[in-house]
Amino acid sequence: MAKPVRLGVVGTASAAHSHHASYAKVYGEDFEIHGIYGRTKDKAAHLAKDFKIPKVYDTYEQMLADKEIDVCDLVVANYMHIPLAIQAANAGKHVFCEKPLTGFFGPADKRNEKWSAKGYSRESMFKIILDDANKAYDAIKKAGVTLCYGENWVYAPPVVKVNRLLAASGSTIMRIIG
Repeated sequence: MAKPVRLGVVGTASAAHSHHASYAKVYGEDFEIHGIYGRTKDKAAHLAKDFKIPKVYDTYEQMLADKEIDVCDLVVANYMHIPLAIQAANAGKHVFCEKPLTGFFGPADKRNEKWSAKGYSRESMFKIILDDANKAYDAIKKAGVTLCYGENWVYAPPVVKVNRLLAASGSTIMRIIG
């Protein structure tokens, strides 16, 4: 029998709680949450206790070095998705990341500070986004790992309603005002 896929969850905010609660409802798949890392170790320890997670890491690098971890689930601030995904890929770990994978979060040296998009053209912002996405793609491809991207908007009530309306219309809807 093959060993279960072992996940390391990165992040301890409310979305991390949702991920753990969702994982607890999955059945029929052979996986386990093997460890958790969060900037606030107390929060990580609390989630580990609540969800019976065996390991709490002091650093993300410590999680990446753990040979037992197969996949890193990145439940972190959006601006951290790309750099942490690249680190995980470089460590040979598969990556789970939810929306958005990337975006324009300000200049790289000010991503955790207040900044303004004033002075940035849409083209320059798009170039930064594209460059970030390509860096992640290159790291994933080079490492031979998989990037799993979670997008839940397909189930959002307005999107479900539009799909229902499109299916019922039997044609194209020219205009919808909400």
